[in-house]
Amino acid sequence: MLFRIDVYSSVCRIRQEREDDAEFIDECEDSSSPLLSRLEHSIYYSPELDDRQVAFIPWEFGYIAIVTNAKRDKIESVKFVRGHIEEYDVLIKKAALYGKIVDDEGLVVPYGRNEPIKHESDLLVKAREELAKYLQRGHIPDIEYEFPHGTPFQQRVWKETESIVFGSIATYSELAHRVEPDPVKAGRLARAVGQALSANPLPILIPCHRVIGANRDLTGFSGGVDIKEYLLQKELWKTEDSKSNG
Repeated sequence: MLFRIDVYSSVCRIRQEREDDAEFIDECEDSSSPLLSRLEHSIYYSPELDDRQVAFIPWEFGYIAIVTNAKRDKIESVKFVRGHIEEYDVLIKKAALYGKIVDDEGLVVPYGRNEPIKHESDLLVKAREELAKYLQRGHIPDIEYEFPHGTPFQQRVWKETESIVFGSIATYSELAHRVEPDPVKAGRLARAVGQALSANPLPILIPCHRVIGANRDLTGFSGGVDIKEYLLQKELWKTEDSKSNG
């Protein structure tokens, strides 16, 4: 399935033909909704796993896994966990199995333990709270993270992606021209930019979901195009609300 985003005077409208989406967003902002209850009360923390810790936040698309660095003073990665657990690295698999969010066939299930695992990381507590507010109200998450290691080109792409502000978008081509000042070279880098973004270990925090195709197609998101659409919809609708209320 191909998704498309249309831009009119800097206003982005997604899923224009699905009227039920407005009701869904309203439900997400209601503190009594099942989604918010899960976000507030069903956070699963890993036991001691190497030097890192993992938190799983349940949401509409399975779980968001937040992983600390070895010092546990910054977030090292954010992953969207759903489907078969064998698709993920050893740390995520071990934490998911411990948290019992995987069934006998290795598929991620909506609910894990009845009680949250006792946490040891204040960093994960804050990160969970910030992401919960982002998902609930479009709050810009204030989470300290470790800028990722990568090739010099990847790091330039990620650094430029950090500057794409909440409620706005850029195309792969536009991002290529920000990374490479030579217009001739930049014109050949759109695909390479997409590849760098697919390797971004910190989606949402380094907002690669805000980068779209030149024809406004929503393509190339490592978490899945449906998640990319969802995040853009939430951010852009929140921006619209802020403008109308201002």
